[in-house]
Amino acid sequence: MRSLVRQRFWKRIRRIELSLSKQSVGPIAGQVYRTQEEWLDQYESDLELGVFAHEPEFSKAVERFRNAIRDAKSTSGDPFEPPPHFQPQDSLRDRRLAWRRSRTYKDVNRAFNWMTTFSSRRAAGLPPITEAEYEDLQRWFQRNDAHIRTILTATEYEQEIAGNQFRFMEPWGTHRVNSIVADLRDLKVKFTTLT
Repeated sequence: MRSLVRQRFWKRIRRIELSLSKQSVGPIAGQVYRTQEEWLDQYESDLELGVFAHEPEFSKAVERFRNAIRDAKSTSGDPFEPPPHFQPQDSLRDRRLAWRRSRTYKDVNRAFNWMTTFSSRRAAGLPPITEAEYEDLQRWFQRNDAHIRTILTATEYEQEIAGNQFRFMEPWGTHRVNSIVADLRDLKVKFTTLT
């Protein structure tokens, strides 16, 4: 009885893997989905071409992304590369996409999120942000939050800050860093008398 259950289980797993592998994997030319290695190649090319030369930390971010991918490939935890028996009929690229779609690699994701902030800023025409400025703005907010509460009415505080307090304290590398910094910069300008 157990072997029958086990066979059904693995048969179901294979069907799920097969259906996942056929979902939204487009051709290289106009694709939306890329492997982490393909994104790294793109960002390394951008670095070489100077696309983000105005961003002082772009090379540091590329290095962190490269190292996160390297580390993920060499750890003994959840394998970063698909095992040989996983969808052997597909290309390595399609196998990687399908394999990683249902797994989380925290350091790789965090490094990739940081990379996407550069592209988002460039597309929106926003000024560069450094990790030091981000941390400085966070410290400024922590120092002045109580004082800002005394300046604003309860309604104003609720509208401008209350919903953002936890967001303002997100760690560096979050995909929302651009909007967080824009809001904190605006807040700092509004309360220029605060240090």
